[in-house]
Amino acid sequence: MKNISQLEELVAHYVQATRGQVDMKKFTCYAITYHSTAIEGSTLTEGQVFNLLDQDIPAKNKPFSEQQMVIDHQKAL
Repeated sequence: MKNISQLEELVAHYVQATRGQVDMKKFTCYAITYHSTAIEGSTLTEGQVFNLLDQDIPAKNKPFSEQQMVIDHQKAL
């Protein structure tokens, strides 16, 4: 029984430690979109790309065409 309680305690610690972790698949797709659109001339920062794609927050003072390029690239992925 001691081993089971230790295991349960470890699982509880693991769950608590991993709460709020980054979704690596989503992060990778956003990074690919950021770099691909930057190569094409987009001036959006990585944070602005993340905000646009994840939270639908457009970048202030950035061209609409660049933001649309990011959205289109993400849809293509």
